[in-house]
Amino acid sequence: MCGFGQVATGAQRIAVGLADRLGGVADWTESRADAAPVLAFQQVGAVAASYGEIVDRADLIVRWSCELEEQLPGSLDTIDTVEVGSGALPLRPGADYEAIACLRMLLADLELDEAIVEQQTGVALGALRQLYDQMIAANYVAVVRGKAVSEGGVATVAALTQVGQELHAHSRVAIVSPLGAGNKAGAENVMAWQTGFPMAVDFAAGYPRYRPDDCLASTLLERGEVDVVLTFRGDEETELVIEKLADEQTITIPIAPLKAGGGTYYRTDGIALTLPHTSSLPEAVEVLSQIEAKLLAVQAAAVAG
Repeated sequence: MCGFGQVATGAQRIAVGLADRLGGVADWTESRADAAPVLAFQQVGAVAASYGEIVDRADLIVRWSCELEEQLPGSLDTIDTVEVGSGALPLRPGADYEAIACLRMLLADLELDEAIVEQQTGVALGALRQLYDQMIAANYVAVVRGKAVSEGGVATVAALTQVGQELHAHSRVAIVSPLGAGNKAGAENVMAWQTGFPMAVDFAAGYPRYRPDDCLASTLLERGEVDVVLTFRGDEETELVIEKLADEQTITIPIAPLKAGGGTYYRTDGIALTLPHTSSLPEAVEVLSQIEAKLLAVQAAAVAG
């Protein structure tokens, strides 16, 4: 069961329950970049806030390796913004961790070698020092963590969180993700409520086991260890897809898109929002409920037989 970051929490609950009944795997992540912030949170915690708090209080936005398509609420546009990864701080691709480490060294008042800093990060030490000065001078800093940071892995996400924690000696800091499509934050919550674990849960033993190293959906699919996959696709049209990989049999059911499908979803800053069902297509929870009822009937007949 995967891809359920594309549907509301009610459908996510049923998807996880189906994985439990079938002895399968439930995982909402689409790549290791999705998993990295979750694993980093387990290691070092988080420095979080809602977008509303940031709008009201922040006087400096640091967009760290955010692509153009990674949007923020329009009300943040009036706040002073520093772009890390472009503009005055065009980091060398893949050098986010090194630049973050330099900031942590500046915060710890340690000496840095200018030549090594520029070689490792692609920017001059003076530019990083200017960013450091801006951050400690601000009253409230909001760091927007772009997808490129998550793609750098758990260590990069954790190091950026530690910058926020250490910067609290000088300023109030929050680290948030850009506004994103889907309900991945909701999926993480639902899985934690139902299984005790936030992602990559394996029910094959008859109880939930947390296996982020082996049971991310992307990992299982890459290794060809999946016989049947139930997933949601939300590109141009939102669909529930059941695919039997061995025989190449596929069932596709159109469903209402998240923002028009009713139910509850979680914004990337963790705020829960309830939306009405405004689509002519059925809700994902309705379709999954019918699949669940069919499965229960089959299992009951097997026990009776």
